Amino acid sequence: MISFDEILDRIERAVDRERQWRRLETEVEHRKALYEELKVEKDRAEAAAVAKSNFLRNMSHEIRTPMTAMLGLADLLLETGDLSKAPEDRLEALQAMKRNGAHLLTIINDILDLSKIEAGHLGVERIQFNPIQIVEDVLPVLRVHANEKGLSLSAESEHEIPETMEGDPARLKQILLNLLDNAIKFTSSGSVSLRVSLASDRDDPVICFAVADTGIGIAQEQRSRLFRAFEQADNSTSRKYGGTGLGLAICKYLAGFMGGTIEVESELGRGSTFTLELPTGPLEGVRMLRPTSLQATDRQPGPPEETSELRPLAYRILVAEDSPDNQRIIRHLLQKQGAQVEMAENGQIAVEKALQARDAGLPFEVILMDMQMPILDGYDATRTLRGHAVRGPIIALSAHAMEGESGRCLEAGCDAYETKPIDRVRLIETIHRCVASAKEE
Repeated sequence: MISFDEILDRIERAVDRERQWRRLETEVEHRKALYEELKVEKDRAEAAAVAKSNFLRNMSHEIRTPMTAMLGLADLLLETGDLSKAPEDRLEALQAMKRNGAHLLTIINDILDLSKIEAGHLGVERIQFNPIQIVEDVLPVLRVHANEKGLSLSAESEHEIPETMEGDPARLKQILLNLLDNAIKFTSSGSVSLRVSLASDRDDPVICFAVADTGIGIAQEQRSRLFRAFEQADNSTSRKYGGTGLGLAICKYLAGFMGGTIEVESELGRGSTFTLELPTGPLEGVRMLRPTSLQATDRQPGPPEETSELRPLAYRILVAEDSPDNQRIIRHLLQKQGAQVEMAENGQIAVEKALQARDAGLPFEVILMDMQMPILDGYDATRTLRGHAVRGPIIALSAHAMEGESGRCLEAGCDAYETKPIDRVRLIETIHRCVASAKEE
């Protein structure tokens, strides 16, 4: 027979189980509600990320398209006629247009790079390249700016340097250009130097690029802000020297993506040294170059390469481009190299002209396709042409410079991708390469 105490004990245990069950039910309901809230927030964040990406993509197009016209027209005016008879102030105005346009383009690229970094979409390559060649490519670009300020700009090597290393040459060039340009900007007299050395005594060898200047220097309390986006040493810096405060932040990110670091040493009023360290990758079998092999200090910048020095374009080329200004620029560029050029102001007209030419037995050897046009955009126009068995080279011209744009153009059926503003030397080389590749097939 069950005692009264045992009955009470069973009742208490049953009540406890009921209480636990109710607490569990409450906890489950709470977690369900929390899950739904998190899901809503996640959807909002993803929607915001997509909206931001689309906004930046559209802004890239809207800014780069007129930039193509501005820089292209400045080039056209600087190449047309006898410049020796042009008024000096007119030439100075054109050169100022090009210089400021290039500066604006740099800012645009910095903003896009930062956006890619924040979205986790910025990629870096890991290929073999010659670090000395990067130095020799960088210095002539900045020598004009240094000469204008009366500064000495030099490069030297303290040790043997590997002929090749692993990494991303384009991103290394971007970092060095930014560090050297900053050094020149904040130095009013004296010198800017780039010292290259190899730290081979570590477990993994590291190549060091030290950019030293005799400029204004940086106070100790200001250094912590240097590598933050949109910040400079202090407010007076941006007022006096300009800039967005993005460059060093991007350099820091890029160095980290490549497995390296950037550090700064500085004394107020006595200059600064920014040191970039990057892993070289394995050096077994890599030839080492003596310091005398680094000749960047003696290299003087030559005049920009003219399109007339490039191989002529003996091709019939169809250009699909909706902007009248860009039509004029591209037509001039191509005709100057000997091409026969026909224009189409939208993708639908481009498709019609390409098919008519093919059916008449005179197909265009190259099609340059702007990717954002009215009526029919470049993506659908390219797909349509490929669907009608048009196999000739189609080269995308896009004012979008966001991550994945190249892949989107290639997926649509394009053979190559070039961004706006147009680099005429690179475009002409791309045309030749695509035509040669098509003939081999």
